[in-house]
Amino acid sequence: DLELSSNKQNLSFFGTYKTKQTSCSLLEDYGIYHCDECGEDIDEDDIIEIGEYVYCRSCARYCNDCDEWFAPDEDGDYADGYWVCEDCLSNYSWCEDCNQYKDADDMVTLYDRDGGWRDVCKDCVQDLGRLCEDCNDWYEYNALTLLDGNHWYCERCSENHKKEA
Repeated sequence: DLELSSNKQNLSFFGTYKTKQTSCSLLEDYGIYHCDECGEDIDEDDIIEIGEYVYCRSCARYCNDCDEWFAPDEDGDYADGYWVCEDCLSNYSWCEDCNQYKDADDMVTLYDRDGGWRDVCKDCVQDLGRLCEDCNDWYEYNALTLLDGNHWYCERCSENHKKEA
């Protein structure tokens, strides 16, 4: 019998490693597979089978949101530090400041002085602006007016406060 405790590279004389793209070999019986993406050896317990292909955990992509494995060439992107499949990516929003996908619940609309706006994450908004103390909308710093020495208001709210004064 073949001794598997030895270096797997010494087993190459037994034929090709098992992949879904090649014919079976003697090594299939011993639980040794070959990643169809990077070519590395994979133990049977560590293989990820996707369709007709076998991948190692380094090459296959795992989506935390739907708890599924995907082929390396599947569409998706990184969101909050994790790879997310294309279907689950719809649960995220693009931050126009840091240029990353972020959880949709962690996004705010930031208004500028010209009436424009952009979606930014809560991590970025602190550096870009602050809340109007009346309407609680986020505005760029240059779109706010300081009244009474310590109250910040957007243009509409500051006009209302000026009329009241």
